[in-house]
Amino acid sequence: MVALWLPLIGCEINYEEGELLRELSEQTPLLQFIEADYSYKRTRERLITISARKAESFEQLAYLKFEEVAFIESGREGNILNSGSAESAIYYFNNNIELEGDVIFQSYEHNATIRAPYLLWDDTNQLITGRANDRVEVTRESGTHIVGRGVEADLQTRRITLKETEGIIYPEPEERAATTLGDEQ
Repeated sequence: MVALWLPLIGCEINYEEGELLRELSEQTPLLQFIEADYSYKRTRERLITISARKAESFEQLAYLKFEEVAFIESGREGNILNSGSAESAIYYFNNNIELEGDVIFQSYEHNATIRAPYLLWDDTNQLITGRANDRVEVTRESGTHIVGRGVEADLQTRRITLKETEGIIYPEPEERAATTLGDEQ
């Protein structure tokens, strides 16, 4: 009698639970740090240091996630080349960095500051891009202030492009002359 009931009792394997566990493990950081500094050598000439209130390592997904971020890129002699801050950042192990939330990116090499809600720093191609519809402000050391949308900055050619411009403010001629004289000294 028992042998007759065995074929009627079924067994079900739920593969969704295994998938859910894998997804949870990918969403759970391998390591978590509070008040962390992370440095990596971009090239033999450049060092990037990221300081954050909180840092999480997701090695299975190949990135580090930071909250309340400040960063500095310095040259061989210790001179600051670029610096900035954001509410959060993701550093991908391919050397790209996504910055999000009140992003400020200041280039001392190019005498410009970019403010945006989001920027992607493509380190390999030396490009900084924003999302197409995000409002962006670019301020040059000369005093020129440009507001628009859809920023792309090529750090190699020193060219900043806005897909849509809302306005440009130039310094007054006497301010421009004072800035130029100050630059030459």
